[in-house]
Amino acid sequence: MNKNTNTWKKALSGICALTMVFGIAVSPAYAMEDMTEPNMSITNHPNSMIPTKLVTPVGNKAFYKVQDGKVIYADRDDGTGWQAVPSAYIKGSEYNVGNVDYGAYFVGADEVVFVPLSECRAEDDGTYTYHHGTKDGATVSEDVDTATNADPSMGTNFYVHVENGIDPDGSTSEEVVPGKTDDGRVEYEVTIATKATYQLKATVPMYVCMYGYRGTGNIIAPDSDAYQLKNYSTSNSDASATIVDITKVTHYAKIYDENHSDDTLFSISYDSQAKKYTYWYSNPAFMEDGKTPNPDWQEPENYLVLTDKNINASGQCYVIFIDGKWDFKVAGVLEGDALKETVTAIDPNHPLSTDLHYGEWNFGTEFAVGDSQEGGKDTGLALKVSELQAEPATWRLVDTSTKAADMKRGELAMSLAPETAISNASAIDLSTASAPIDITERGWFLAAPQLGEDGTVSDEEATTLGVTAKAQMAGGNVNDSGCTSVVKVTYTMTPAFGIADGETNTVTGDGVTSNR
Repeated sequence: MNKNTNTWKKALSGICALTMVFGIAVSPAYAMEDMTEPNMSITNHPNSMIPTKLVTPVGNKAFYKVQDGKVIYADRDDGTGWQAVPSAYIKGSEYNVGNVDYGAYFVGADEVVFVPLSECRAEDDGTYTYHHGTKDGATVSEDVDTATNADPSMGTNFYVHVENGIDPDGSTSEEVVPGKTDDGRVEYEVTIATKATYQLKATVPMYVCMYGYRGTGNIIAPDSDAYQLKNYSTSNSDASATIVDITKVTHYAKIYDENHSDDTLFSISYDSQAKKYTYWYSNPAFMEDGKTPNPDWQEPENYLVLTDKNINASGQCYVIFIDGKWDFKVAGVLEGDALKETVTAIDPNHPLSTDLHYGEWNFGTEFAVGDSQEGGKDTGLALKVSELQAEPATWRLVDTSTKAADMKRGELAMSLAPETAISNASAIDLSTASAPIDITERGWFLAAPQLGEDGTVSDEEATTLGVTAKAQMAGGNVNDSGCTSVVKVTYTMTPAFGIADGETNTVTGDGVTSNR
């Protein structure tokens, strides 16, 4: 169907549904005995779902109105209630994509829905009929309810249209990554958090209109080819990588001399070329007598006198000369020979010697806590149905073992069964599900869909779980003809992470087939 047509139909159906919500509050559909109080959270059946509609072609007319039970057209508005036909539905209009032939039918009092004539059946009198049912005679709505991240539940309102006669579906993980520098005394421990995101999107028909027949109490419900849960969900296990922590690790040198462990150091130096420390227990500028100058003495680079520090060579003190500064630490504050400091960024004096690569990401040689990069790729996400609830509306749900002859006016026996399931595809008696029931272990499962070249899941690629409905009302039912809401079924969807497409296909293939 044309995109503009869908938009127009959804707008009209939204208006209709709103009207019905307000209407049910003041005028229940039926005042029958042996029935539950109406559930005000369930809307009345939308008029747009009556299965057969009379459609009249628009042609190139510019105005329309509802008259004598059908939509009629005119070239001009004479002030007697005509409304403008949207340009997208006028033959020959530049806004009519594909120059499609459209017709229209009305719902409610005068709400109009435009449909392509190619989707209608031509009648001998020049009109068309639009039948939006399924091959089994039940009607599944085009409108869908959607489960999302924010609200992972979706529901269907089931209705019974009583006919005279006999009767003819994000997580996060962290990993510490080492980072080396050109100075072997300095390294980093970098904690990188990767985030997995998902977009839960599943649909189920918002309405189903079943047809019940007075003579036998039989009800025609949609089969699993028509009534389906559909899965469009995607996930990205590597949506982003973020630097969440940086630990700078600086390795100190132990001051230890077994033969002079109790002697106090006078001075120390560091040879940056040889990367060695030298220390003295007396002033090297003088001979052993401490008075005669040492003619061979030349003060080395990075030389420090320690007379005010009281450091000995017992091995309980560690030293480093780095970035032009001396620093001393007692053994108790180090881990082995390492001082670990939590820092907010890589020290510019000690960048990494090579770029820090993690997965597909490259953070370079200098970065800070909070730096983040996006990446990854969307893939299909499998879903399972974890919970089901059936909320009665105006009719009372009774056990499916109840015979039609034993059922009372306003009672309904109904069950739902998945086309396949991982472990248990037996039918669920809706009379047992007035409160939410956990069906996780049954394995109602929708495999991960494939994504198209544009990175999205199309209707054709969405995976499905067909659901078979079976229902029965009282034989010889004396309810008035017409349509009334009977039960709303709500499904709660849960992502099934970590299951690849091949695995899900195998699991589904090994699942059991429905017994209905």
